[in-house]
Amino acid sequence: MTERTEKPAVLVINDNETGRYLIARLLKPYFTVEEAATGAAGIEKSLANPDLILLDVNLPDISGFEVCRKVKKNPLTGHIPVLHLSATTLDAASRAAGLENGADGYLTLPVETDVLIATMNSLLRIKKAEAALLKALADKEREERLNRQMLMEMASMQKIESLGQLAGGIAHDFNNILAGITGNLSVLNAHNTLSEEDRAAIKDMLAASESAQRITRQLLNFARGGQPVKQVFNLGEALSSWCSFSLRGSKSKVVMSIAPGLWPVNGDEGQLNQAVNNLLRNALEAMPRGGIIRVTAENITPGGAADQGPPAANHIRLTVADNGAGIPAKNLGRLFEPYFTTKAQGHGLGLPMAYSIIKNHGGEMKALSEPGSGAEFTILLPAAAAGVRPRRKAAAEALKGSGRVLVMDDEEIVRKAVRRMLIFLGYECVCATDGEEALKLYTEAMGGPGAFKAVIMDLTIPGGLGGAEAVKRLLEADPGAKVVVSSGYGEDNAMADYAAAGFSAALLKPYEYSDLAAVLTKLIAPGSLREGPAKP
Repeated sequence: MTERTEKPAVLVINDNETGRYLIARLLKPYFTVEEAATGAAGIEKSLANPDLILLDVNLPDISGFEVCRKVKKNPLTGHIPVLHLSATTLDAASRAAGLENGADGYLTLPVETDVLIATMNSLLRIKKAEAALLKALADKEREERLNRQMLMEMASMQKIESLGQLAGGIAHDFNNILAGITGNLSVLNAHNTLSEEDRAAIKDMLAASESAQRITRQLLNFARGGQPVKQVFNLGEALSSWCSFSLRGSKSKVVMSIAPGLWPVNGDEGQLNQAVNNLLRNALEAMPRGGIIRVTAENITPGGAADQGPPAANHIRLTVADNGAGIPAKNLGRLFEPYFTTKAQGHGLGLPMAYSIIKNHGGEMKALSEPGSGAEFTILLPAAAAGVRPRRKAAAEALKGSGRVLVMDDEEIVRKAVRRMLIFLGYECVCATDGEEALKLYTEAMGGPGAFKAVIMDLTIPGGLGGAEAVKRLLEADPGAKVVVSSGYGEDNAMADYAAAGFSAALLKPYEYSDLAAVLTKLIAPGSLREGPAKP
């Protein structure tokens, strides 16, 4: 009866062979008929899900009332209409008992064929209407659930957007403070009169400033929505720093295994830091009493990562494994779904965010786990085609210059730091607080002995004329002007493609005096080419 035809399927349960035969013969022109001679056989055959059951009240093994009760109690068969048939007239109490057990109707034999078929069709119509109503209710409930989920997601997105704006503002202000700190420290570090102890202290302060820069980049990544701003960096060195920072103050211990000669990665260091940090936090939460987190990184050549599909080019395989309680198999496939979490205090965004970051870097990520055996997250990242660019040295390679340089920035601490760096490098510095003032100073000096050799413009001036608009007006007045854009927003179009925005070079805040020297030397030197974004 699982193979349905156009005719409704009917199960006739009757111990009288002649009675079953007669009923089946009457019904076969209109229904597909299946027969059962006992209550037990009828209960078993009801699992085939007929559309209707004709049930004799008097059966040799189980009473018809009991058969009806068991059929109706079973969630697999409870929806099937049951029509009681009896060759004897039952009293009112017996009929009531049948209805109490779930029967949908009662007929006394013999019965006219038209009456029997009409009653059966009526019960089938009721069943169909009930099914349609239940479906409508289920659809409505699902729609309401989806609407509630959508409203929750919209509220979450609005909250994230608001937090992003707040994070962007904090990062902008923080970056300007770091620009002042880093610039001044770089000049101070270049003096030959420093003691070894003083130089070591400055080195530590510069390292702390660099750590703060990474936090700022994470805030900016969050504020700007997440497209990676890539540069080649040493993943092995970065991993050591990330793990040390993430596990600070925890009860767990990290065991690292970084392959010698690990290839560099072309990626957004801040975003990849966030992805690894999320995996480490997940491992820490899986081991509230502490444990071992194993972090490994190794080079993988094409065909060398069979467990995750052979990469088509050189990749780096990064693994983060814990010895926590593990993840149930039913949850493994949902780990990277937004808002999916099994933690009481979790928001379900950490692992999806890590997955999204890795995918945006052209990589792959998967999770393996068995309950009681911990969890292992594996990442494949494309290796960089080129090596890491060497960092510029501060004093020895800094090139001195001369002439006037105009600096436009709304933050006093930045203006003072850049001024100090320029004077140290041999330049004369004039400062402006916004684009209007910078344009006035530049045009007044044009053609005279005090003309500016270069201009350094902050990209964003809250409430004033920023570099993006000011450079257009400046180039109208002097098409040969050498203008450097400076900002902490490395992913901004004007920084990523400064030439298209009219600038001659770009400096990513915060920077050291050696970076400033290199840009100005190449920019001002005769026949020099435009210089790309400089970063310490």
